[in-house]
Amino acid sequence: MVYRGHSYRRRDPKGVVDGGEANLAKVAYRSFYVDDDTFNIDRRHVLAFARELQARGITDLPWGAMCRADRMDEEVLTELKAAGLHTVKYGVESADQAVLDAIDKRIRIEEVIEQVEPTKALGIRVYLTFTFGHPNDTAASIEKTIALATRLPADSVQFSIATPFPGTKMYDHFVAKGWLQAGDWERLDGAGRAVARTDTLTQDQLEAYVRRGYRDRLVARARERILDSAAFRAALRERMTLAFPDGSPVLVAQSAHHGRDDATLMSAGRDHAVPDARL
Repeated sequence: MVYRGHSYRRRDPKGVVDGGEANLAKVAYRSFYVDDDTFNIDRRHVLAFARELQARGITDLPWGAMCRADRMDEEVLTELKAAGLHTVKYGVESADQAVLDAIDKRIRIEEVIEQVEPTKALGIRVYLTFTFGHPNDTAASIEKTIALATRLPADSVQFSIATPFPGTKMYDHFVAKGWLQAGDWERLDGAGRAVARTDTLTQDQLEAYVRRGYRDRLVARARERILDSAAFRAALRERMTLAFPDGSPVLVAQSAHHGRDDATLMSAGRDHAVPDARL
């Protein structure tokens, strides 16, 4: 990004573990994180790192890493798990293949979806990241992305807003299109504040979609764990049967996030219907 090059310097796995072991001798760390943008880009490098940790007996220290889902396979996951891998972060970005192709992600959305279950099956926590506001994102593609994020069995998700940094092609493209709100550098965190728009999405809409994404995900997880469970339904039916005789009128009240600003900003309204409460 800064030096306009496409190469990077990779340290020998043995040297990396040497450094980690030296630090562990000084401080009783409880975990560590491999902060490499694409930790598993080189299969041989990753396997060597995992096996070096195992050879040193450093396997009970939980750690995490950012990875590409399409670069994972059963052997790599098994070795990483044996080396103490606790959490893996997969970058999804969008559920729309056209959006992924336009940003040159070079991955099929099916590859990400197919890798979540095998990762979790080994007991590795899955963290998925999504980004709104890509150049050809639309309300429809973002809705599709939120729907995927709420459906996938990930342990946690992250919704971000596309944020162009100086020195990148993305920055030059956004400036040329007149999309960037220049000068407000404190807002370039990508977390929940938009510094740019697109031809189809405003900054306010992008910020609202981030809030919607987290809210929909939270509701989906709560429904999955509680409302859709057989135990909850059985308990509710039993209590209602005891409390009310047949034919009694029942008022069902629903509590929901106010969300009025979000509803106003979305290009199309959504019907938040009351869940089926029939007994």
